[in-house]
Amino acid sequence: LRFIETKTVRALGDVASHRVDVRIMAATNRNLRAEMASRSFRADLFYRLNVITIELPTLRERRADIPRLAGCLVSCSPSGPEERITMDPDALAAMMAYDWPGNLRELHNAVLQAMAMGTGRHIVLGDLPDAVQRALRGRPSERREGSTDLPRLRAGEVSREWIENALARADGNRSVAARVAGLSRSSFYYNLKKYDLG
Repeated sequence: LRFIETKTVRALGDVASHRVDVRIMAATNRNLRAEMASRSFRADLFYRLNVITIELPTLRERRADIPRLAGCLVSCSPSGPEERITMDPDALAAMMAYDWPGNLRELHNAVLQAMAMGTGRHIVLGDLPDAVQRALRGRPSERREGSTDLPRLRAGEVSREWIENALARADGNRSVAARVAGLSRSSFYYNLKKYDLG
């Protein structure tokens, strides 16, 4: 508490305190006001930390971000963006249908598993964890057996930045960009038209 208040530290055995220039960022998935009421969290610590509060919605509350986040996780993987790993539309649809109780950490692990389990540079539904696969298979009305096209609702959830990034990575080649984006051609062209990208 003293450190947060004064921004000074004293090394063990030292006689002088030293000022440090730091910013503290703290994160939690708990309701700290409720924790204070039950005396599970110190109020004096809360009020020293609580300068700016940023509420982040869960991943299931911002499903439209999932394609972009998954793409970033693939690009940041050890194989690197030059590998141009793409995602099957059914795999992407499953990821958007799943509730992600573990939020971004769970999404990251699912992407890592898919890349490890896959046989090439294209992630398919079967490469994803079983729980994620079941999210799509549990919604037969949204997917016809054997179909590789995303439902239009899902195509509508893909962001403009996701499409622009795919176009950039494919050097403007739309057929390649559709594969990079993990969308069928019809879904990709639907988004091109929607965002007036040509």
